[in-house]
Amino acid sequence: MALVAIAGVTASRMGSEFVPSLDEGDIALHALRIPGTSLSQAIAMQTTLENRLRRFPEVERIASKIGTAEVATDPMPPSVADTFIFLRDRSEWPNPRKSRAQLVREMEEAANAIPGNNYEFTQPIQMRFNELLSGVRADVAIKVFGDDLDQLRAIGEQIEGVVSGIEGAQDVSVEQVTGLPILQITPPIGLRSRGSA
Repeated sequence: MALVAIAGVTASRMGSEFVPSLDEGDIALHALRIPGTSLSQAIAMQTTLENRLRRFPEVERIASKIGTAEVATDPMPPSVADTFIFLRDRSEWPNPRKSRAQLVREMEEAANAIPGNNYEFTQPIQMRFNELLSGVRADVAIKVFGDDLDQLRAIGEQIEGVVSGIEGAQDVSVEQVTGLPILQITPPIGLRSRGSA
């Protein structure tokens, strides 16, 4: 009992940190476009993105998935694309000493030069695990609930400003909640459904 008590006191004073990310060797890029983007337009934008990223000598090949597959285990609209960037063996890189973080920064700069997209860079397995655990593809998520989308967006931007100021925070972004055309239908008050008793 004394050992358990000592371990409990010691554990409470140790502090904590997130588990460091393991290098999976490849890069997963989540491309987000304006909601309501047509499939043909999304394919054209995705082709432009892939052609730009293929210019990097470290890239071996790129595979993408747009929208929902026939087996709908991962339902997504046509405005969202998963891009898997398979890298060459490090010995084949022009500069084998280049860090993965530096390569991701360079790819992010190249991708951000293409208008109409937002990007999230991660790793394939890490992305899926984060999505399964919390419903989002990031390591840390802050969820805000409510009915007023304008108010939610404003609160989200405030949270983004606060979190961006925290040391060590990277790729802080707010989920897009506007841009999709919405049709609201309010039935007349006097309208009643008729049914047999």
